[in-house]
Order: sequence, then C-alpha cells, then structure tokens
Amino acid sequence: MSSNIQPTPGDDVLMGTAADDVIDGLAGNDTLQGDDGNDDLRGGAGNDDVRGDMGNDELRGNSGNDTLRGGAGDDKLLGAGGVDILYGGGGNDTINGGTGNDTAYGGKDDDRLYGLSGDDTLFGNSGNDTLFGNEGNDKLSGGSDIDILYGEIGNDTLNGGSGNDTLIGADLDSAQIGLGEVDILTGGTGADLFVLGNASQAFYNDGNDGDLGLADYVIINDFRLDQTDVIQLSNQENYSLGSSPTGLPSGTAIFMDSNGQDELIAVVKNVTLSDFSSGFSFV
Repeated sequence: MSSNIQPTPGDDVLMGTAADDVIDGLAGNDTLQGDDGNDDLRGGAGNDDVRGDMGNDELRGNSGNDTLRGGAGDDKLLGAGGVDILYGGGGNDTINGGTGNDTAYGGKDDDRLYGLSGDDTLFGNSGNDTLFGNEGNDKLSGGSDIDILYGEIGNDTLNGGSGNDTLIGADLDSAQIGLGEVDILTGGTGADLFVLGNASQAFYNDGNDGDLGLADYVIINDFRLDQTDVIQLSNQENYSLGSSPTGLPSGTAIFMDSNGQDELIAVVKNVTLSDFSSGFSFV
C-alpha cells in the first residue's frame, strides 16, 4: 500500500504516513517527512529539508542547497545540484553528494559515500565504510572501524581514523594513476595500508625522466611501524629511499628509479631512513 502526498509550488510542509509514501515537494523551500514505510521523497527546486525517518527510503534533493536525513533503515540519498548536507543515520546507507561542494555523514553502520563532482567533505563515522571522493579536491574521513577511502580525481586529503584502514588517494581508472595529483594521507590509529602502486604500475609517476615529479606525489603524515602500517608499491618498478626534496615536508622520500631523474612518489613525514627496516609490500 502506498500513499501519494500532493504538494504546491510554494513552501510546503508535507508529512508522510505509515504507508510507503511518494512525496515531491516541487518548487519552494519545502520540509518533507517520510514517517514509517519505504518512502520516495523528492525535494524539487528550492532549499529543502528532506527526512526519511523509518524504513528503507530514497531521498533526493534538486537544484537548491538541501539537507537530507535518512533516519533508520538502509537509505539512498542523492543531493543533486547545490551545496547539500546529507546524513545517512542508522542502517547501511548509500549517499551521493551530486554536483556542488557537499558534506555527507555516513552514520553508525556500513555505508557507501560518493562525493561525485565538487570539493566534497565525507565522514564515514562508525561502521565499515567505503568513501569515494570522485571529482574535485575532497576531504575524506573514515571514522572508526575498518574503512576504505578512495580520493580519486583531484588533490585529496584522506584520514582513516581509528581501525585498520586502506587509503588510496589516486583515481584507479586513470591511464596514469595519480598523474597531476598531490594527495595527503593520514592513517590514524590501527594497522593501515597506504596504496601507492598496483600490479600494473607505480602511482604518481608522470613518465618524465627529465624532472623530479613535483607535480604528483603523496604526503603520508603518520606512518607507524609499531602499528604495523604498510606502504604498497608496484612490483613492476624499482624504488629507492632518500631525503625529502627541498621545500617539501621533512621525512623520507620514496623515489621510483628511472633512466634519468628518479621520480618522486611519496614523502613519509617524520620518518628517517633508519626507521624503514620494514613496512613495504609489493604487488
């Protein structure tokens, strides 16, 4: 049984029922409340406040600056246009920021957050979350538990938080992964994996043997052997360690060997060469 709530083009306050509601706010700055049931809530044009409440709900913003709150249940949230704020709430939620510089919060369960376009800020919070920055210069924070963070396109800042997290700053779909990107990775507490290469290539390699590669590299803020952190590199290349280049944070630099100038791949802050008795894996 479903219920269809009728809006107006103005600023509406529309309340759902215990049934599975379909509510479209149309134009105006609307407040939509789903109540019980598996609801389909669409903010329409304007700056809307859309709340799913109970059930497995689908919430959509539109062109305005919207606030979406999933509530309990496994919800799907899409901000669409504008600068949106999205809260997953309880349940295993899927959150898409859409266009604009959005902020998304995953809630307490196992969520998937996508920034899409724009410079987005994503918080996984508790639960085993997966965060995708997509396009733009994004900030991703995993929160507690075991999270996977993908910065993808742009200069991204990733923070795993507590738990054994995996941090991948670059866009894995690029032909040259990490080209033109400067990403900042912080693992937080726990045994974290920093991914700087895969079985096919080294990341952050511009392919130019004539320069140091200062347009694309990673800064790792908190590599800790006592927490069994690991840096993953590509088995297709040879690497060397050295001092951090002038002008970059102090620490140990990871270079990829080349026929000319070695390529800078990463700077591991506040770690000396003698500290690296282990900590690498090759794939």
